[in-house]
Amino acid sequence: MRLNKFLRKNSRTLILVFMSLLLVAFLVPQTIQGIGQARQGAKAEVGKAYGRAVTTEDLERLRNEWRVISGLSPFDQSLPTEELINLYLLWEEAERAGIRVGREEVKKWLGERRVPDTTLQRIQQRTSYRYNRIYDVIGKWLAANRLAALQARGVCTSLPRQEIAYRDTTQKADVRISAINTRAFVHMVPEPTEEELQAFFEECKGRVSEHTEQGFQFGYRDPDRVQIEYLTVNPEKIKRSITITGLQVKHFFEDHPQRYQKPDPSASKPTGGRPPMVPMTFEEAEKLAREDCRAQRAIETAQELINDIHAEAHRPWATTVREEDGFSQTPEGELVSFEALRDKYSTKYEVEYGQTELLSAPNLRYAPGIGMSGFALESGQAARVFDLAFRVKGIIEEDPKDGLPIYNVGEPADVVFKLGRSWQSRIWITGQPYVYRVITIAPSAPPESLEPLREDLIRDWKLVQAHKLAGEQAERLAERAGEIGLEAAAQEATELRAILAAGARAATQPAVGTAAPAMPPYVQHLEPTSPADFKRTTTQIRPVGPISEDIARDIFALADVPPSETTPAHRVQAIPVTNQIMWIVAELVDVDPVYAGPFEKQLVETSRSSMLGDQGTFQDEWSSQDNIHARAGFTLRPAPEESTAP
Repeated sequence: MRLNKFLRKNSRTLILVFMSLLLVAFLVPQTIQGIGQARQGAKAEVGKAYGRAVTTEDLERLRNEWRVISGLSPFDQSLPTEELINLYLLWEEAERAGIRVGREEVKKWLGERRVPDTTLQRIQQRTSYRYNRIYDVIGKWLAANRLAALQARGVCTSLPRQEIAYRDTTQKADVRISAINTRAFVHMVPEPTEEELQAFFEECKGRVSEHTEQGFQFGYRDPDRVQIEYLTVNPEKIKRSITITGLQVKHFFEDHPQRYQKPDPSASKPTGGRPPMVPMTFEEAEKLAREDCRAQRAIETAQELINDIHAEAHRPWATTVREEDGFSQTPEGELVSFEALRDKYSTKYEVEYGQTELLSAPNLRYAPGIGMSGFALESGQAARVFDLAFRVKGIIEEDPKDGLPIYNVGEPADVVFKLGRSWQSRIWITGQPYVYRVITIAPSAPPESLEPLREDLIRDWKLVQAHKLAGEQAERLAERAGEIGLEAAAQEATELRAILAAGARAATQPAVGTAAPAMPPYVQHLEPTSPADFKRTTTQIRPVGPISEDIARDIFALADVPPSETTPAHRVQAIPVTNQIMWIVAELVDVDPVYAGPFEKQLVETSRSSMLGDQGTFQDEWSSQDNIHARAGFTLRPAPEESTAP
């Protein structure tokens, strides 16, 4: 009875509730279906690997996970899509191979590399991942590296290759070397005619100098040159204007405990080496920590100010469209003046303005402050301004797609810093900041006339002719040495000795108002010398200097010439070492035999060194994009064709 009374009294309300439930039952599936369809539309396929689709959702998840790995260094590096695909395939490959790196092992790995807790905290704040997920992501990265290392360990080298490696690194030869310096023949070369000089200029003007052991290649092509202007704030100059609180000093002390150590007073006096150290108390280190904190805050203030300047200078470029060559369109209107920005932002701290001349890359390298500044790369290397400034339209034709930025003339480049490395972690530390831009370019081109280069042309032409004369003498000496031996041939080469002595005297003629230089040892270097421990891998010969292994191997190859009635009694060869501006005459006297016993004893070490080289080559091949795609069976989905329908 009570139920019937309740139903009659609340019938209208119950009907409304019932209709609402029907409406929910009708709409919710449609809503869920719509969300699923929207989600499916956003989950586009980019390709197939391991027999299934690789989607944009997979790559977006990986892009977020990569922020964990990138966050382990102070310089986050984003990955382009093609690199994300490669990373996805490598991580998937390791998982399918059953390679797992657990959380405890990840923690141990982080501890061994002294990754501070603040780094993990920063990653956690930026990604919103829980710590266990951060460990799992790092574990996937380590697993991919471990799989590559395990595969590389399977690389082995053959016994014949080990025998060759052992022979090259251990077998010695008894060699005699005579050096004939090309400069000693310059005094014999007459002045070039205008026709000879013009022909030499025409031959060389379109190339750059690139000498080899085999010959000279002089070049007079002007290199690429750029002129840059820049703004900077010197932290040292603003340091005294920085105000810091006692709390900031305390936090700095707590964040950098390794800086504040003292000898352990309770330890016995060490007999040698560094005494054991213990942490200082805050009271003991407060003065030092205050200065360090002030210096760090000055750097941060300078960087913040330069970042603000860069943002304003780059604002007109922020909305420009990139062309097919990768360069941005130049915005309309007059570009912001760096000098005006200097005046605007110098109200509290001094902003300095600088401008270089037109400089080549080697000269820009030595521009004070700005030349060697740069930013760190994920590889552990650094990109420097003397390279970055030449990645500009007009010097390069299009984006090389190597992950580094490219710029237009007048476009503010990315902020760069004076860089240093932490001696403990080897992590790059940023210092004084710079914002710069290229304002003028002079692309590489041949010189228009020989007149500005006349003295250089005459000097270089004479050196080429002198080298030919030196070569003739070297061949003559080698021919005679083949008959009687190098020592005897060098002793009887009176004409050659006279030329070398005259060349030494000519080289000591002082310029007006200067002291005479020391006489070059041209004659002394003709006396045969016997290099110690001469092997096929030798890369230094006194008094010649650096040589390639090719020369050493050529000398050893004299032993392979079988004796006959037509071959000389002595094994001798004249060899140009043009990049050292000389010729050498080498006599191979004897080659030590290679015995099986010592080889077998050193087989393990020889195998190891040979294997390390092979493993390094394997690692490079393993991580190449073509091989990654081949192993995964990855095929890229072609881009949809544009519709031509009206």
